[in-house]
Amino acid sequence: MSELAAIRKKMAEEQADLVALLLAAEKPDTSFDRRQIELYSNTLKKKRLKALKSAWPVFNQIDRHEAMEAYLVRRPSTPKYHHGLLDGRLFLRFLADREELGAELRQHLIDFDRRYRLSGRRLMPRERFEQHFYEWCLIWSRRKLR
Repeated sequence: MSELAAIRKKMAEEQADLVALLLAAEKPDTSFDRRQIELYSNTLKKKRLKALKSAWPVFNQIDRHEAMEAYLVRRPSTPKYHHGLLDGRLFLRFLADREELGAELRQHLIDFDRRYRLSGRRLMPRERFEQHFYEWCLIWSRRKLR
């Protein structure tokens, strides 16, 4: 292996370690500057919040900043999940687990689930007949619960 290839390989390994630290919110080891890691990590959080609020405008209207911060810490971003719509859906599930999901957000969640379904790690739009079937099942289950 040439010297240039060895340098490139070492740089690629260091970059992979840095990305893993930033995305997984792990504690940095001694090979990276702690302040730089925190700065880059906060920048990624801000970008993620911006994407989340852009995909779900309702989050701009509610005051759930503490819950959003807790969600971001609990579920660090990964490249497979870095999608504003999916991230917002997972945030609503996080709020439901904490029993902080209000009536307005519950309605947004129902509307979203009517339009999209989760297939693996991708959101797939539902066909129109699937949307009607979902609505029918939801109405039927509500009647059954009464």
